[in-house]
Amino acid sequence: MTKLSIDDKEYDSEDLTKEQTEIVNLLNLGQNSLSLLNHMVRCTQSVQQMKTEELKTSLEGRPTISDVTKKQADDIKKSLDADTNAK
Repeated sequence: MTKLSIDDKEYDSEDLTKEQTEIVNLLNLGQNSLSLLNHMVRCTQSVQQMKTEELKTSLEGRPTISDVTKKQADDIKKSLDADTNAK
C-alpha cells in the first residue's frame, strides 16, 4: 500500500482509478526526466567553467594542466627510452 501526498493530503494508491494511476505514472516520469535534465545542466555548467578557466590560463600565457601533463608524459617516455637504450 503506497501513499502519495499532494498539498499535505495523503492518498492511498490502491484507491486510485486507472486514469489516476496513469497520471501518477506520468508525473513520476516527468520528475525523473527533470532530475536527469538537471544533472545534465550541472555537468555542462561544470565543463563550461573548467574550459573558461583553461582558456583564461592559456591567454595569460600560463601552462595549462594539459600542457603540464603532456610535458610529464614526454619526460616519462624519454626516461623509459633512455633506460631501454642503456640496457
